[in-house]
Amino acid sequence: AISLSSDCLAIRDQTDERTVHLFDSNTGKPLNDGKPFTHKQEIVEVALDQTGLPNERKLAIVDKNRDLYLTNVRKFGKSNIPAKLGAMVQSLCWSQDCNMLVAMQDSKVTVWFYPNIIFVDRNLLTR
Repeated sequence: AISLSSDCLAIRDQTDERTVHLFDSNTGKPLNDGKPFTHKQEIVEVALDQTGLPNERKLAIVDKNRDLYLTNVRKFGKSNIPAKLGAMVQSLCWSQDCNMLVAMQDSKVTVWFYPNIIFVDRNLLTR
């Protein structure tokens, strides 16, 4: 699995499918001091958001349990714990124009108009 945005490249490791390597697409240098993102389960799909500032870039991942997680690409001094956004996700895609996320979730189309709300207040996510 691989995903590209204007400033970042995310590549799932083939030997350890729980790991995603993140690179600056302009320089080719690894992000986060070369430390890859590691998830607790094997990752099936990765997707980088396509708009916004580079330091606010988000990575959406779907693991082998078909759970959808959202995490920050760049770490700033604290651990980067992914937040669970949904379950039973078959496919996902970021909008090219704004940071909206759409997914096939349990055979239904689900749209998150502001998926970053999960980092602010999880209770607003279900409304």
